[in-house]
This record gives sequence, structure tokens and C-alpha cells, in this order.
Amino acid sequence: MMKKLSIIAIMAVMFCSGCMDFREITKNSLIDDINNASDVIDLKLRCRFMKDYERSYGDFPEVNRLYASKLKELQNAEYEEKEAKKKSRTKYANKVYPNDSNMRYYIIKNYLKLGMTENDVFEMRGYPPHGTNRSVGSWGTHEQWVYGIDDGMYSSHGPYLYFKNGILTSWQN
Repeated sequence: MMKKLSIIAIMAVMFCSGCMDFREITKNSLIDDINNASDVIDLKLRCRFMKDYERSYGDFPEVNRLYASKLKELQNAEYEEKEAKKKSRTKYANKVYPNDSNMRYYIIKNYLKLGMTENDVFEMRGYPPHGTNRSVGSWGTHEQWVYGIDDGMYSSHGPYLYFKNGILTSWQN
């Protein structure tokens, strides 16, 4: 009887130490994911199962503190980047359209408006990440600019912007 108990005890210790190892591996994996996140969306995607892990393996207070700190850091960086882009758009709009408050408003707010030039849209949105398509003929030049998201895990196309001879004529989402 004593031999059976010791074997069960040894198996229980082995099982629990395996759990501790897996808990430690899980914790280290979460820490790596948090440290490698490039933006808020990436951080949330990487840590979307964190609560499930905590239910299975117990609380990870150091991971929670790191997550909160990284989230705040990334949110601040995104806010600063957004403000810098707005400042750049404002400078551009005031320089190019000093007497057209309507066009300045659209550019500063990052809103599309029919009649914008390719330069206006480029200043607002940057180069289209999914490229451009160009048709040239006797009618002039038609271009399609394709925007969207492509982060390696998720891809979404749109909006599509259409230019005729360098002027925005339409778009579709």
C-alpha cells in the first residue's frame, strides 16, 4: 500500500511540476508577444487568449502589468503620430490653399473631396499600400489608387480612388 501511495505522490509531483513548467512557458510566451507588438491592434491580437490562459494556469500579475504598460506606450505613440500627421496636413493645406477654407478643412480633417489633386490625396493618405493601376489613352490618364490594410495576418482592400488627369473623380469603399 505504501509503495502505491509513493508512486501516486511521485506522479502527482511530476504532473504539477510539468504544469509549473507549462505555466512558465506560457508566461514567457505572453511576455515575448507583448514586447514584440508593433501597434495597439497587434498587441490585442497577440494577447487575445490571455484571460483563457489565466483561467487555466492562474493569474500572471507581471504579464498584466507589462500588458497595461505596453498598451499605454503604443496608444501614446499612435496619438503622437496622428497629431504629427494632422500638423503636416495643416501646414500643406495652408500653403497650397491659402484662400480656400473649404479645401483646407477637408485636407486637415483627412476627408476625401471630389476635385482634389493627386498631391492632396498623397499628402493626406500617403502612397497607396496596394499600389496603383494606370490607363493612358487619347482621353488622357486614368488612375486607380488602392488603399487598405495588409499586416501579414489580415488583408483588406479599399477604398479605391479614381483620378482623371490627376484629379480625384470618384472613390469606392
